[in-house]
Amino acid sequence: MKKKILIAGLYIFSGLSVWGQNPAQESAVCSEKIVEKVASRGIKVGAKIDEILDVFASTEEEKKQIRNNGSGSRRTNIGYEFFGASPKPDDKRFEGIGSYAFSFLDGQLEGFSVYYIKPAWKDVNQFTDTVVAQLDLPDVKYWNKQNNVSNNLQCGNYSIQISLGGTGGSLQINNLQLTRILEQREQKLKEETREKDIKAFKP
Repeated sequence: MKKKILIAGLYIFSGLSVWGQNPAQESAVCSEKIVEKVASRGIKVGAKIDEILDVFASTEEEKKQIRNNGSGSRRTNIGYEFFGASPKPDDKRFEGIGSYAFSFLDGQLEGFSVYYIKPAWKDVNQFTDTVVAQLDLPDVKYWNKQNNVSNNLQCGNYSIQISLGGTGGSLQINNLQLTRILEQREQKLKEETREKDIKAFKP
């Protein structure tokens, strides 16, 4: 299960790609306002990190363990943090869900993926049709079909992806600008460190 969490996290961290979609065309169909309303059992983009931790942990020690479940992806010096979490087996709110992976920027949820262990979908289109209907998303005809296991919809600077894999399926929401933002922050930090070291340098 941990492997599945980390794989999902890699998708989020990469920021994904636009998958060849036309941003102007897609923005007319799906906006970031729609993304803000998409929720998985109450979890949605924009949530604070403490709000997410409170859902999966009841003690400070449990919260610490969850935050450490990021495989070294915490980069607090530039405001980024990633970790995965699995619902407790007896929590009925998360029936059918195996795990989540979360990506935060400045303590706010910027993207997440949820891995479902059931139902056993006939195909990715059946999965997509069901999610579209329940979350009131744009019609499936506007989605970009990557292959037989993945459908993708761009909504402003976000991407919604529905995929099948292994024995279950996943729903992912990603901030397509996240990689660029992190790279810019890394570069700024590098320049600030360089300037500081130059000022302190003595031959």
